[in-house]
Amino acid sequence: MTATRPTRRVGLLAWRIVVVLLLVVLVVKWGVVDGYEVRGNSMQPVLEDRASGADHVFVFKRHFDLFEPNRLDLAVFENPESAASETDLAGNLLVKRVWALEGDTLLIENGDVLVQRDGTFRPVPRTLEQIESMLIPVWSLANDATAFALPQRVGRANDGCVLDARGGESLFVRPKDNVDDGGFDRLGVRERGANWVRDVAVRARVTSLDTTTRVQLELRELGDTFVATIGADGTIALTRHRGPAQDEIATARVAPLHDAPHDVLFLNVDDRVALVLDGVPVLDVAYGANTDVAGIPSNVPALGVVAGAARVHAIEVLRDVYVTDDGTFAVRSQPFVVPADSVFALGDHSSKSRDSRHFGALGHSHLVGRPFFIFMPLQRLRPL
Repeated sequence: MTATRPTRRVGLLAWRIVVVLLLVVLVVKWGVVDGYEVRGNSMQPVLEDRASGADHVFVFKRHFDLFEPNRLDLAVFENPESAASETDLAGNLLVKRVWALEGDTLLIENGDVLVQRDGTFRPVPRTLEQIESMLIPVWSLANDATAFALPQRVGRANDGCVLDARGGESLFVRPKDNVDDGGFDRLGVRERGANWVRDVAVRARVTSLDTTTRVQLELRELGDTFVATIGADGTIALTRHRGPAQDEIATARVAPLHDAPHDVLFLNVDDRVALVLDGVPVLDVAYGANTDVAGIPSNVPALGVVAGAARVHAIEVLRDVYVTDDGTFAVRSQPFVVPADSVFALGDHSSKSRDSRHFGALGHSHLVGRPFFIFMPLQRLRPL
């Protein structure tokens, strides 16, 4: 017999309760796990400190005794600076993300963390899933409607709108400003950042209202504009525009998309452009270096309809982690080599973080454990 939806919800809730109770037993009885309250927003949005309730995390204290650290691991470690300095957790503990390992030569440039491979500095390799998990919200149409420019004759309802191009005019929704490296304060109010961010994504839920509908998503970086065109018939094309030149760099075909909502994510991160449809990557292309054109500061994404009509809602603009050159190590064109038995760790929201840019590599002896579960507040309950 197939379980009903209420039964599934109860089962999921019961599973979560069992997991939390098991972790509490581990904390109390064996001391293998510790629970901490997050202080500050240096790891936003993965870990957050909000006035309405800071994240509380469980940390497996023996993780790095049993396993070698890996790139992009979250790690809790002893603060190598003064005990009086600001910390991320109780006591004198920080929580950051490991970006480089012993022997790596790294450089922070234009917001990216680069590691030397075969004599060339390239972005630290990440899977598409890792990139998605690290995307930081910038604006959403539901919460920041004034940040977006909508076509004059298009009205907004709740968090979306209908774009109807059947009269022959293409209609686009786009943010009014370039994307910067800002974040959110403890009250959830967006703070403006000091740096333009090149690596940007746009996400939305799209429902095609016509069999001729073609939805178009655009991402620009320097002299390149990447355009993903999605047809209601399931045809998908990715093109790269450089001035008047236009090259089709990838195509795909999926099942027809008419009359049902579909989640779309289009991103341009680390010289790589990808389209994810309903959680499944359909295009993922490494395109090499961008076309360098002076005077174009950032990446203004757009989402529109160039034929037919579509309802678009849940529109969001997101950005990749942007690492500032504040500090001493691996910044301002000075590569840094990570010593033996050490790691180089950074905060995801780097303008709010003191990390290896300021105090250098961290010896493995400083590593305390790995955070693996947010157990409070309940709306943030999830594994890490």
